[in-house]
Amino acid sequence: MRRPWLCLLLLFGACVTPSPGGLPPERVPSSSRSLPRPTPSWRFQPLSWEKLASVEAWLAGEGRWAAPEQRIEAELTLAEGRSTFALRDLSRGIGEGVSDRVAAARSGFRRVLSTPNARPGDRARATRGLAGLENLAAPTGASVTRLSRAGWKAVGANPARLTTNQGGWSRVTIHHSAEYAGLLRGKGAGETGRVLRNIQRYHMEQKGYGDIAYHFLIDPSGRVFDGRSLRWQGAHAGGSNNVRNIGICLLGDFDREAPTRAALTALAELTRGLRTQYGIAGRDVLGHGELKTTACPGRHLASWLRSYRGTGSRLAAAR
Repeated sequence: MRRPWLCLLLLFGACVTPSPGGLPPERVPSSSRSLPRPTPSWRFQPLSWEKLASVEAWLAGEGRWAAPEQRIEAELTLAEGRSTFALRDLSRGIGEGVSDRVAAARSGFRRVLSTPNARPGDRARATRGLAGLENLAAPTGASVTRLSRAGWKAVGANPARLTTNQGGWSRVTIHHSAEYAGLLRGKGAGETGRVLRNIQRYHMEQKGYGDIAYHFLIDPSGRVFDGRSLRWQGAHAGGSNNVRNIGICLLGDFDREAPTRAALTALAELTRGLRTQYGIAGRDVLGHGELKTTACPGRHLASWLRSYRGTGSRLAAAR
């Protein structure tokens, strides 16, 4: 016969039996509850190479256990910083390392867009970042100087007057400006920038375009200048001819004189890069006069184009 006090002791012991793990149920940590993380030290630092190195190290180290929104902010900061430095170098005529930074920035923006819990604002930043890389995407040879819109001080485009490019790019059309070459021979990039601003002003104020008509422009020294962003359809070939058509304009009148060797080298390198990137066939590199009745791009440049394609006049074939 059990004594009454022993029964009470056994009953009390059953009420306080520890849960597996040695803690009462209400004290077991929840594995589903993320612990707060301190703000990374790089968060409010000014942009510098040192900051980007810190962000990269953080992502590979302690950032692996950070909250998703912190990792997304790090990816955006790193990609935007790489884009900024690539743009700065191109505006200074520095090409070394730019393609690697552009590729790394593009990968960072795409990682953000592929993250399921990225917020709308994060996705908008990544989308803008990718759009900003478009004009940096077409490779040119190491010997060709590439300058961004910021490099020639272009004014902002008017999106309300622009048409978004749809479906990639399927051809390239070559133009000449029919003037300016004599003014620019032997001149620096600053003088070419002044000419480009005049062209842009004419296109926007007199013709009502949303931006300069061409996607790229080349001066007699062989410098390549970014024109209208490849986000937008051009306004260089007339009506439906602009659809999926990249416009390149060489500065000069090539009915009167031949393009410089430097300009043709830059044209060949830029065209090669665009064709490689977008899968454009050589037969789809055209002169403006092959799409409408015009003397553009001038007889000397038209002759170069026929030689480049090695197929004679495509206008006859198109008919």
